[in-house]
Amino acid sequence: MPADLAAAAGEGIARADAVSRTAGAHAEVIRAAAQDAFVAAWQDAMWVGVAVMAVLVVVVLVRGPEITPTTPTDDGAADSTGPASPGDGRRASHQESSPVRGPSRRSG
Repeated sequence: MPADLAAAAGEGIARADAVSRTAGAHAEVIRAAAQDAFVAAWQDAMWVGVAVMAVLVVVVLVRGPEITPTTPTDDGAADSTGPASPGDGRRASHQESSPVRGPSRRSG
């Protein structure tokens, strides 16, 4: 097969298909090689995608938000094991307690 046809076929599956139409006796070999190369590259790309998604799942599981389910009690209020809500007198473990201060006054 001429070098210029081989170079054109190596540029992609569409070019390889176009070259195979004019390659005569080498047409099937070119078409099969191009399809095999395309599928192999596609499979590699899919495995890279799987790896990226696996890493993202681990990141979300490790660093994602903590979900604490609340269960209603008999009187309809949330159980004390649930997250704190504003005004119920409890603080969630992730909140820091800091006093609320008004404007500072300096004597001069």
